[in-house]
Amino acid sequence: SVDAEGRARHCGLLPTADGEIHAIELVLGKPLGRFEVGHPLTVGGAYDARSGLVYFPADSKRIFAIDAAAVDDPERPACRAVLFTNHASGALRSEPAVVGRYLIVSEASELEHTRLRAFEIRDSIAFEPADPSRGEATLEGWTWFEPHCTPDRITLITDRGRLGVFGLNLD
Repeated sequence: SVDAEGRARHCGLLPTADGEIHAIELVLGKPLGRFEVGHPLTVGGAYDARSGLVYFPADSKRIFAIDAAAVDDPERPACRAVLFTNHASGALRSEPAVVGRYLIVSEASELEHTRLRAFEIRDSIAFEPADPSRGEATLEGWTWFEPHCTPDRITLITDRGRLGVFGLNLD
């Protein structure tokens, strides 16, 4: 965004376990505002440069699509969509990733597996609340890190030494 004098302003968004997302000007450390989602947020968000939305997963069940530009315009709605993933509390241990038109979520599944889920991001709105995942894959073990993503591949490794390389947007 741009400040009152026309200078570029670099904004960071900090989620909290209290269900708030604090907007902070990164160079000066100045608070710019906050968004209240009302659900604990335990990992960071993923920025989509195409739409300007940031996807913040709640501790359980849902992911919020937040319009970061709303910090500069109080009349603009901050929460553009909520995706109900029904993930268990604590199942998301890393930030999601945006790859092209997909939101990639790495979820601890059961006690010994990681489930990688891909949700399609729509052009008109982020997603419908009940959108099913467009694809899923399961690996043995857990991962604590955001998957490494390129425009056509998603790669992750688990604590059991399982390496997963998945194609995306391939013809």
